[in-house]
Amino acid sequence: LYFMGAAYGTYEDSQIKADLLNVYIHNLRIKDAFALAAQAITVVVTTILMIWGLNQVTWLIEKMPRTTALKIPILATQGVMFLSFVLMLFFEIVYLVRHLRAYNTNGHFSEPREGDYLPDTFRGKCISCGPHAHLDGEADGPTAVGSEAASTPQGSEQ
Repeated sequence: LYFMGAAYGTYEDSQIKADLLNVYIHNLRIKDAFALAAQAITVVVTTILMIWGLNQVTWLIEKMPRTTALKIPILATQGVMFLSFVLMLFFEIVYLVRHLRAYNTNGHFSEPREGDYLPDTFRGKCISCGPHAHLDGEADGPTAVGSEAASTPQGSEQ
């Protein structure tokens, strides 16, 4: 049951993360590059766990051990772990590919937070940044979320 919950958490992309880089790094592109590296490492580790799970399921099918009292095949309980790893790996790959495409297309994939900025070279590249006015800053430097330049519509003066 716990493993299926982990698979569902991966599907929702709501796993608990201890990400301290968001506090110290405000360049959205660099922050997302670290997130992509973490996602790639997660895919590698989950692949290893899935292979181990496959080996376990193969052994369980060959030996077909059963519980002592009720004679239930252990495959029924431990096979779910393998299925969960398969689901986790699938969703992790889907998110990694989706985030890589957005990163290459827009220069970032995550939602900007207060104080984040996107370097000037990627501002024009971001095609999905319509609602993120802070990414459409002045040409003289990066504009951060919540700054005066970000809250002023382009073309208007104060």
